[in-house]
Amino acid sequence: MTRLKALNPETTTGKSKELFDGIQNKLGTVPNLMKTMGNSPAVLQGYLNLSGALLVVYKI
Repeated sequence: MTRLKALNPETTTGKSKELFDGIQNKLGTVPNLMKTMGNSPAVLQGYLNLSGALLVVYKI
């Protein structure tokens, strides 16, 4: 079975790098779950959009 590896935010390029930079600025770190999701920028972007929507709905 293939395993996904967590990406290193310092060496990642492209859309994942842009998303990692935004996460780093907001949280101060990039959690391992998000580093792994970075293998597919679309998945990471979708996760961030969902998280943001839930924060608005629940006014957190």
